[in-house]
Amino acid sequence: MPSRLAQHLVSRALLTQEQAGDLLRQHQAQGGHLDTALLERGLSEADVLAMMGEVSGFRPVNLVDFEPN
Repeated sequence: MPSRLAQHLVSRALLTQEQAGDLLRQHQAQGGHLDTALLERGLSEADVLAMMGEVSGFRPVNLVDFEPN
């Protein structure tokens, strides 16, 4: 999924192709989570969550919108 997410971010003009390549190389070399690397690069949490939802096919859920029983 990391490469699909990176390409999706490029198609949405949130990253350049070069930035996506750098991000994937960094992810392979250092490990960790790609979403954390995106947040460290300045993308907003809402944008990262939305893009991950689009790529994975799952709708993001904000727990703030739900009230526990």
